[in-house]
Amino acid sequence: MESTAARGKRVKTQQHDPLYLVIDQGSHATRAFVFDAAGRRISEGWTQVTTARPAPDRVEHDARALLDGTRHAITAAIKDLDRPENLVAAGLATQRSTIVCWDKRSGTPLTPAISWQDTRNQSLISELATGAQRVRQLTGLPLSAHYGASKLRWCLEEIPAVRKALEAKTLAWGPLASYLLYGLLQEKPLICDPANAARTLLWDLRQRDWSNELLGLFELPREPLPLCVHTRASHGHLSIGDRHIPLQLCTGDQSAVPFAAGWPEAGRVTVNAGTGAFIQRATPDGPVRSDNLLTGIIYADSHRVAYTLEGTVNGAGAAIEAIAPELGVGPDEVFAELDLSREDVPVFLNGIGGLGSPFWQPGFVSRFVGDGSPARKLQAVLESVLFLIQTNLDELRAASGELSEIALTGGLSREPVFVQGLADLSGLVVLHAEHEEATARGVAFLLNEKVARWPDARGPAVTPRKNPALARHYQRWQQAMAKALANTRA
Repeated sequence: MESTAARGKRVKTQQHDPLYLVIDQGSHATRAFVFDAAGRRISEGWTQVTTARPAPDRVEHDARALLDGTRHAITAAIKDLDRPENLVAAGLATQRSTIVCWDKRSGTPLTPAISWQDTRNQSLISELATGAQRVRQLTGLPLSAHYGASKLRWCLEEIPAVRKALEAKTLAWGPLASYLLYGLLQEKPLICDPANAARTLLWDLRQRDWSNELLGLFELPREPLPLCVHTRASHGHLSIGDRHIPLQLCTGDQSAVPFAAGWPEAGRVTVNAGTGAFIQRATPDGPVRSDNLLTGIIYADSHRVAYTLEGTVNGAGAAIEAIAPELGVGPDEVFAELDLSREDVPVFLNGIGGLGSPFWQPGFVSRFVGDGSPARKLQAVLESVLFLIQTNLDELRAASGELSEIALTGGLSREPVFVQGLADLSGLVVLHAEHEEATARGVAFLLNEKVARWPDARGPAVTPRKNPALARHYQRWQQAMAKALANTRA
């Protein structure tokens, strides 16, 4: 297992400065950070996550390796702290919609961690299609194999050890967050936060609890599910050496991102553009329903609840990573020749990972419309990511009102051509992060939100410019996408 402490200058802490441990368990790596009360990153440790793809529709991780990797990342983050005794609280953020089944008596995982990217039980989703509208009414989400319920049903039907544990009343199942909390904390709790529970399709958004109606629809027993708790609460204790650190916050990775710069501001849209792109707008007055976007919950405690409208682009960085090798373009060349003011660019209809919001076409086949050099085709791929994000921004505006600015995070935020293209296409100022750890910073803020002024980690604002070529490309893309979708539905 690859494990390391982050290189770079460590910030020295004062004698009484409280420190916060933040764990960010993602699809590619598990990272642990220590922040101080001023929002400064003190240290970091990480372990690499290995992903298996045993079939085209299957994506999974070794559940025990994820747990062990999380422990290693924590150890790497804190081993060189000059004042480890100043650690006062911890928080956990995990990839959403990933599930695990385990034995609650022994802690042994009975299944892999089946990824949010996995759609192995699409056949069940197709069978339940007549219930899609009711599922959306209860959950705020579309009926999709990406979410947890169909995966749990597959485990129950296909894995004998899961059925045996259910019969023995030792089965626990649910989001990855629940499995990690059980494995990491002294108390071995069986609990789940709202953001992760919501991505199972078994959780009622208004009642904020498991839904007997949805459990009946998917024919799943309620008993193995964890207890639903607040985002911020006394979840249990991490044992770190001879210390016992209270873990006081648990949430989903994307659900923490809107808090990276503090409590979300009205009108601001957060775009986290990495492997996929997640477009979120906080809705402080309660959940806003949309037929084409996701209505979600990003925080709940005993005093307040925060909801979002969210759009998803499954193929952002993933699309570039998938198509660039096919075009013979190396990783260092991807952004070298891109010029978003050029006219001689084909259209790329981007269904990498399935076509997400607002179209919801999981089997959509990616294709180029028109021809061009490898460099121009790669530009079309990048533009397709911008166009899908813009389509979701248009949906957000229609559903919830005008937008004021974009806070951009994720790997693509490091690419100036992408940042400027997003500003030009949207007509909005783009504030892009100087640091990549938006999830971790969001968790750190929520652990310590009484701080007088949380530091703004965003870089300089990028203002929109006139780019008529990009606007024309967007119109061509819209026309080609409408035609392709019409043919798909015919």
